[in-house]
Amino acid sequence: MFSGNFGRGFVEGLAKAVDRGVRDDMERMKDDTSRLARVRFERGVREQERYEEDMKNNLDNIKDMSRKVGSADAVQFLIDRHGFAEAQNIANTLYQRKQKSGGVFDIQGALGLEQRKGASITAKQLAEFVTPAMKIPEVTGGEDVAGGFMRLFGGDPTKEIQRRSDALLSAQGIPTDIKTSTVDMPEAVGGRGIREWELYTLDDPAADSKRLRSIAQQMMVEGTETGNESMVNEAHEVMAQSNIRLDEATSLQNIGKPRTPTEVARSTSITTAFLASIHGVAKQGGYQDDVYTDQGMAQGQFRTLSTAADTLEQVANEALSKGMSPQAVSNAKRKAARENRILIFNPVSDKMRGFIDGGTFTYGEVDSLILNKNKIFPASPVQNPPPPGGGGGAVIPPNQVTAAMSTQKAAYKTAGTKGRQIIIDKLTQTLNPATGTNFTSQEAQDYLES
Repeated sequence: MFSGNFGRGFVEGLAKAVDRGVRDDMERMKDDTSRLARVRFERGVREQERYEEDMKNNLDNIKDMSRKVGSADAVQFLIDRHGFAEAQNIANTLYQRKQKSGGVFDIQGALGLEQRKGASITAKQLAEFVTPAMKIPEVTGGEDVAGGFMRLFGGDPTKEIQRRSDALLSAQGIPTDIKTSTVDMPEAVGGRGIREWELYTLDDPAADSKRLRSIAQQMMVEGTETGNESMVNEAHEVMAQSNIRLDEATSLQNIGKPRTPTEVARSTSITTAFLASIHGVAKQGGYQDDVYTDQGMAQGQFRTLSTAADTLEQVANEALSKGMSPQAVSNAKRKAARENRILIFNPVSDKMRGFIDGGTFTYGEVDSLILNKNKIFPASPVQNPPPPGGGGGAVIPPNQVTAAMSTQKAAYKTAGTKGRQIIIDKLTQTLNPATGTNFTSQEAQDYLES
């Protein structure tokens, strides 16, 4: 058996050994805690540098995109539709098209953006939105620091590491309570967007016309076979764009010269088809020998479209004769047609002639090209069959026939040739409920004989 002195000596020696071990572990833990706090601080500094660099680059990119497409709202629309990376590509492509058109190509008009209600978004808000939020690294390695006797006694320096590193970060001006970015910004504006066949074009208008014609034919076949009315309508619009580009190619041969009556008539037909595609009635018309005709379209609608097209072509003819490029004229016509504004050509003054060719385009008020367009072209146009014995006019619903119209119809039945013509002429001075415009002579006769 061991003596009492030996037992006491063993216990005292063990206690001293434990005390030395605890002190050694405490010193090592202090050193490791300082080291890990420093590591976390340095990672936080690098993360802030990464965030600031990304934020600066993204802000510069968004400001550049806003300059190219016209507004931060347009940039937000592109990012919302396509993502940030693809939005940059689209913005560059649109800007290149505008440059090639001499500044006439209207980017926001091509995107079909709706009007913003309320405050617009800022470039800084968009940059904050697309930049990954800054994340201060979590405390790691704390469980490995508490080794030996400190682990035995439950020592854990994690909180101390965080406290020390947070203090270092705060002293550096780096926030430590960063959360996932929840930027409070307006929603993206609505809009039609630009379709792929519109976005990418060929410089040669004749080649581009062939490209668009091929796309239109494919769309028409697929839309017809699948019963996709939206695709059929779009096919008509693509075909109209194809003809517009072909018209540009023809005009390039006669820059600075007035077009012949035949050329003007062809351009007017092309513009009529384009207007019909905009107002949703293109499929009710059709092509005969490359000329767009009314076919099953209500005559009042076709007449309205033809009149608007003729108005645009008169301005276009003047601009072309003054040396404006066919592409600039074409872009101006399309902008006026899409926004339903009259087109105005401003030729250069006599003092500037010889230094600057052509002139500039401006536009009238919204809805100044086709008045009462919503009444003439309902949101969901319906193709009406021609009335019995008529020549293609639209059917007038019985509940829209006025008492005066009924009286005229009854008188027409018993009138002679001269009397019938008087009644027809009188009816052309009144409104046709089916079209929202005055009766044409043919529409009046169709109604009276139905």
